[in-house]
This record gives sequence, C-alpha cells and structure tokens, in this order.
Amino acid sequence: MYVYPVILCGGNGERLWPISKNNHPKPFIKINNDETLLNNTIKRYNSGNNHTLILSNQNLKSNILSQMIEKNVNNFEIIYEPSQKNTAPCIYAAAMHIAKKNPEGLMLIMPSDHLITDENEFNDAVNTAAKFIDKYDAISFGCSPKSAHTGYGYIKYKENSEFIKNVAKFIEKPNQNTADIFIKDGNYLWNLGIFLFKATKLIELANSLDKENYSYVAQCYEQAEVKNSEIYLNSNNWNKINSISIDYSIMEKNINSGVVIYNYDWSDLGTFDSIKSLLEKDELNNAKIGETTLLNCSNSFVWVNDDTKIIAAIGLRNITAIASENEILIADNTELANIKTLVSLLGSSRKLKHDKSSKTITPWGWFMTLNMNENFHIKLLHVRPDSSLSLQSHVYRNEHWYVLKGIATIQHELETYELYENQSTYIKQGQRHRISNLDSNNYLQIIEIQTGTSFAEDDITRYEDIYDRV
Repeated sequence: MYVYPVILCGGNGERLWPISKNNHPKPFIKINNDETLLNNTIKRYNSGNNHTLILSNQNLKSNILSQMIEKNVNNFEIIYEPSQKNTAPCIYAAAMHIAKKNPEGLMLIMPSDHLITDENEFNDAVNTAAKFIDKYDAISFGCSPKSAHTGYGYIKYKENSEFIKNVAKFIEKPNQNTADIFIKDGNYLWNLGIFLFKATKLIELANSLDKENYSYVAQCYEQAEVKNSEIYLNSNNWNKINSISIDYSIMEKNINSGVVIYNYDWSDLGTFDSIKSLLEKDELNNAKIGETTLLNCSNSFVWVNDDTKIIAAIGLRNITAIASENEILIADNTELANIKTLVSLLGSSRKLKHDKSSKTITPWGWFMTLNMNENFHIKLLHVRPDSSLSLQSHVYRNEHWYVLKGIATIQHELETYELYENQSTYIKQGQRHRISNLDSNNYLQIIEIQTGTSFAEDDITRYEDIYDRV
C-alpha cells in the first residue's frame, strides 16, 4: 500500500507570540537549527518516493512555496482552503484527492508544527500500522502521558498484546481533576494528532458521520481550480461548511479505531515551556536562543528572534523573555498560559500594530520594509539563488533599485542588463520590469525605493511568473 503524507499547515500559534504571527506562524519558525518545523515534518516519513500533500490557506502560499523551493522539494501538491474551517473539511478534500489518484492509497495525517526526533522509529511505526489498516476504520498515534497535562486530548485504550490497541474512547482536553484520574488509571494516552486512514474509508465515514459538511466539501473540490501542483478549493459553498476538527467529526464517533503507542521523543512545541524543555540548560536551568547574555539569572528562558537585537539580562528569576522584530514579551513562567489572552487584549486595544512579521516571505526569497510614509516606501529585497521576481509593472509608483550584494539581471522594458554592487537603476511607473538572480550559490540583496501615490502590494500587474502567480 502507498502511504501519502498529508500535512496540516495553518493556524496562528498565538501561544508562541511574538515569535509566531499571522503571516509567519509556528510551522515556519526555526528552533536552534536551520530547518523549519514544516521542513522537519516533510522529511519525517519516507516511503522511498513520497508524494506529499500539504493542506493550508492562500495566506500562507508564499511561505510554503518558499520552503519547497529552498529545500528542493519537488514531489508535492498543496490544497488551499478559501478560509480556515478547522481540520476536518480540508482533510476530506485530501481524501477525495488521494482516492482519485489511488483508490488503495493511505493517508498519514500529521500536524506541521510538532517535533519527532527519531524518524526511523516513526517510519517503522507507520509502516507496521499500515499493515493493519484493513482491520480498522482509522489508526491513531498516542504516547504514554508524562504528566496530568490539560492541554492535550487523551485516548483511552483497551489493553491487549497486539502492536495496535483497540480504542475505547477519545477525550478532548480534560480539566485537572479528570487528567489526574486518567494518569492513575493507566490506560490513557496523549493524543498526538497523527492519524492513518485509507482514503476511501475516510470518505465513507465522512459521508456517513458528517454528511452535510462532506457534501459541501465535495462540491468545492469538484469545482477546484488546479494550477500545476496547487489546488484551490472553490469558495462558492465553503462558507456553508461548519468549522469542525477531525477529532469531533470522525474520531470521537463510534467507529472501529486502533491506536499505536508511540513512546519515543515527541513534543507539540505548543508553549515556550515545551520549547525550553528541549534546549540545553546552564547550571541554573537557564535556556537561550539567539544573541543573549545572562548574569545571575535562574530558571529563565530568553529568545532573541531578530538579528538586529541583543538581550542582556541580570538577576532574572523564573522569567521568559522573547524578542521579535517589533515586540518584546516578558512573562513570569507561571503566567505563560495567558499569552493568548494578552494577544487578544493587545488586539482589542489596537496596541498590537505588528501582528504580522516585518519580513514578508515570497517564492523568490523575502522582503522587509525599512521605512515608509505617504511619500515613499523603502524595502530590502533578498532574492535567493536561481530565482526571479515576476515580469511586472505598477500604475501608481516608481522604483529605484540599488544593489548591495550580488549581481542583478534586470529586464527593463525590452532591454536586459546586469547591475553589480553599488550600481543602481530607475523604473518609471507603467514600465515592465523584472529582477533575476542567476547566481546558483549566492543571495542577491537590493534596496528598493518606491515613490508615488500608492505602495499597496496589489498595485502589481504580472505578465510572466515562474511561480504561476499571473
């Protein structure tokens, strides 16, 4: 049987604010290495010739494509939902897509923002579970709880000697008293949010247990727009779909499900505490990421997620301090559960002016606003090797480009020329233009100065684009 990895890539990750933001959520952050959580997930399951399916929304399109290009991932498709409807609707669409490709295909559903360190053990567990898929409607993965945690769902299982245990019940996040009872009972697992289905079986279950939602999703999928590896679900009936998780719609119903007990390293990385637990600590239980210097601190976590900042701290006790481009979070460790409430307060008081990262990811690299007012917009462009912006023009603005690093190949109307470091060019509004970096090894850095009457990103008319954005 062929197993298709299906990766859920969305959400806001507010519990990790200000590292995770609307346009740069948790799947795209890096924790002490050069790999994002999304890239780690893509590499997690390897059947030898994976065809990966990513489920997301159009707001994250550039982030995802950028990851695929940067890591040279080729065998993938992305299904974009018109708006977020929790996990079930997009998983139904994925099941339809996989069943259409391969009626015998299995789908391994994984969150994109968890950490599993032992990929070999995970692959062995999945491949063994796949051999039993015809005995079950669904197979889930759980781990023995390390504490009476109230932030995870639980799976109650029936003890037997088999590799896969029979599921007695799925339970949503319990209160503390209930979680304590689960731990004493011993036959409960944390729900890892990883599921294995036969695609045709999931379609059958959805059509039976969540019929109305499934019907609307089927219409949106049948009318989807397909552009190479990207599938855009039709929006006409999408707003009629109820937002619901796959746990509520399928797993918690009376179905024949099994569970694999996976007791290897796993973390959902859902809180700063969980991230700190994975990091190296000093003798006073301090952990740090980025440019930091600590003096006489204890039991604290300091994370600098901005190359232009340094945190120097003296005498911190039980404190988490997080710095991003525009915000700094300082919290007592006992109050970290209230970050989502804090973000909500900031938003309602309109003090949260930077709920998006100042670095905007694109398929060709990224850009960052350096300065802006009603008369000009100054950006830093970072173009990755062998990449190109679209051939485009603007109605309301002119652009002046100054090369900081690398060699820029410029298409300016009918003329093509190169700009070297410390050279510049001027593009008038209405003129067709494109920047390319033909160097296969080095990034191209350009300062772009826009002048005019509007600097909105929708003032772009594209004529040619290697990323299918025309």
